[in-house]
Amino acid sequence: VPQDFSLALSDAQIAAVQAVSTEGTQTYAGRCMGVLHYYAESSDNYDHAIAFRFLDGTETSQGTSSYDPHDVEVVRDGCANNNPIIEDSTVFKFRSMRVPLVNIQVNDAGDNGEYYGSNLTDNPAWLR
Repeated sequence: VPQDFSLALSDAQIAAVQAVSTEGTQTYAGRCMGVLHYYAESSDNYDHAIAFRFLDGTETSQGTSSYDPHDVEVVRDGCANNNPIIEDSTVFKFRSMRVPLVNIQVNDAGDNGEYYGSNLTDNPAWLR
């Protein structure tokens, strides 16, 4: 599925804004309850790092500590210890003209009683 997140503007409207913009940014705050988003303290690896898809179809790598060549900063990794408290989150900051994000791909989708998600409307894409 190329696009699961709904957008307030049409693809054509977003493309028009991107064409006249010089910078873009978006934050993805992935909430977790027993689900990893980036680093796994227990196994000391990034095998569960999620991947992101931008509106133009470009995707980041999955299962790695680096999102190169994309400018992605992991601001906080509250999910690294697989904490069963839903208030924890891993926060990714994107600096890219490719925003908005339209989908994610996860390696740790959660077992019974584990959940993940994001309040996307709290973190819209910004282009200027």
